[in-house]
Amino acid sequence: MKKYKGRDASIENVKRLFSSTSGDTVSIAEVFQSWPRDPENEKRNRAWLSNLLSLMKFHNLVKPYYITKNGPKTLDKLELTLEGKEVLGRSEESSGSNGIVSQTTGGNSKISIEDILKAVPKLRKENPEFDIEFSVKPKEDSAVAP
Repeated sequence: MKKYKGRDASIENVKRLFSSTSGDTVSIAEVFQSWPRDPENEKRNRAWLSNLLSLMKFHNLVKPYYITKNGPKTLDKLELTLEGKEVLGRSEESSGSNGIVSQTTGGNSKISIEDILKAVPKLRKENPEFDIEFSVKPKEDSAVAP
């Protein structure tokens, strides 16, 4: 059984990684610049990042993106998950502007149709191999009182 470092340590790592950008993605080159890593030792840097990434993925803070260039897949960039955005104060849920509770908090969480409509295009972009359709219409048996 693996022992994982605390969530607080992973949150601090995410804050350090994404402190230099206002976006939700960071390239691997930017990751190595966030820490004083020896740029000449790429193999050692990737091993270090692999260990760091396993903790951040375990706590659902970042999502890795890989590319394939003439052989095995290699890590290209990291993107914040919804939970990672909340930790950094970058999500709509954490701002409290629309009163939506995140699904990750459990309990009686509510998600509005507006949130789903915002999420569907992102889902389509991240999964081009699927034909994703989404529609909303009133039920036929529900009567609307005048």
